[in-house]
Amino acid sequence: MVSNIKSLELISDGTSTNEYVLTDHLVDIEKWSTDDIVNERSFDLEGMAHMVSINGERFDMDSLSFTLSTDTLEKWTVSNVSGSSGGMGMMGGGTEHSFHVHGLQFQVISRDGTLPPEGERGWKDSVFLKPGETVEILVKFTLEGIFMYHCHNLEHEDAGMMGQFQVVE
Repeated sequence: MVSNIKSLELISDGTSTNEYVLTDHLVDIEKWSTDDIVNERSFDLEGMAHMVSINGERFDMDSLSFTLSTDTLEKWTVSNVSGSSGGMGMMGGGTEHSFHVHGLQFQVISRDGTLPPEGERGWKDSVFLKPGETVEILVKFTLEGIFMYHCHNLEHEDAGMMGQFQVVE
């Protein structure tokens, strides 16, 4: 038994002088219109363990996957194709991936062709995909520079499941 560990003990008499009311509405979010989309891109998240890729490519530090312009709205379709045709994961189901984009927050507009749940309708920088799932997101970059997108599973990212792109004026 360790005797030098400090602990915090909270004692309550069961009464409270404070009353808290939770709101049903946290914040208004500017919804981007799909009518303003100027370009569409697709990202297929593939593989498991150390055999992973995005669109069949692994990260190359010396190349850009694409270039886009600031203040233009794009629709990105992100699909987890790992295990979607049988796969080799547990029970033949493939693996989960978490798609993360640097330099912005995006809006999820659909998950498998339907309106996303309430918890996915706010600003996001990552989206989780189970095997076989497809998510559509709207992205708009306001900053110039070189940014990355990648699977947020550390082992997948380290195995090259990422890409980089440039945003120009």
